Amino acid sequence: MAAALLCATAPALAACSAGDAALPWRDLYIVAGQSNAAGVASVDDEPGLFGRDTRFANVQIYGIHGAPTAVVDQDGQSSAAQVDWSALAGWHVAAPGFGIKSLAYYREFVRPQAEADALAGLFGPELAFAGQLAAQRPAEQHYLVKLAMPGVTLAAPADATLAHWAPDGALYRELLEMIAAAHASQAATARLRVAGRLWMQGESDALQADSAARYADNLTTFLQRLRGDLAALGCATDADFPVVLGRIQDNPAWSERAQVREAQRAV
Repeated sequence: MAAALLCATAPALAACSAGDAALPWRDLYIVAGQSNAAGVASVDDEPGLFGRDTRFANVQIYGIHGAPTAVVDQDGQSSAAQVDWSALAGWHVAAPGFGIKSLAYYREFVRPQAEADALAGLFGPELAFAGQLAAQRPAEQHYLVKLAMPGVTLAAPADATLAHWAPDGALYRELLEMIAAAHASQAATARLRVAGRLWMQGESDALQADSAARYADNLTTFLQRLRGDLAALGCATDADFPVVLGRIQDNPAWSERAQVREAQRAV
């Protein structure tokens, strides 16, 4: 099955490290999708929820924290496929700062007066999830991997340079590489296994009739491939790990929202 991961011309993906059998198993959760997964919420706007000093010390996130120069304004659909996200990722304590990396996007949709420092206060669903993990099992270390981009579709667009989440695309491969790297980097302390995925995506597909009509099939294929690929690479001990899907809003801005929402409910 591993041979079917990507096109034949692509370099082979690294398998996840099995780790020392004497080490404890630890669950690894994936957070991925588009803008609402990436996160445009700001601690500056939610003072009663999180602050800039919020830290969940026993939760680690493998991703890109803050807005390094190499990623500012590079996470949109037109540029994200050309960025080596996995090379920029690393472990960080769960905190604000894993949100949108695009100041231009943030200014356009959320806060026109924002400066670059505002990106350090952005967060997505990973922060509340990290808080729940920390509270429910305070004596354990918890692990997440996050990769999410604003404006990207699940359907592969006609323009091959645009970023998308379809299997065999650049983002899909980057996510698998990040998961494998997360496993390898913890091999001396724990055996990680993918135990679940949080997926918030679909708004961009709801803008076009053809991608909306194919969303149910595309989402089914995507989830099957992801589960199968992670099991084949040794990243998940159970190929049927749970996936939590967030449904897009019933917002008139997305003209084909009804089909995408129904597909998310059905799948």
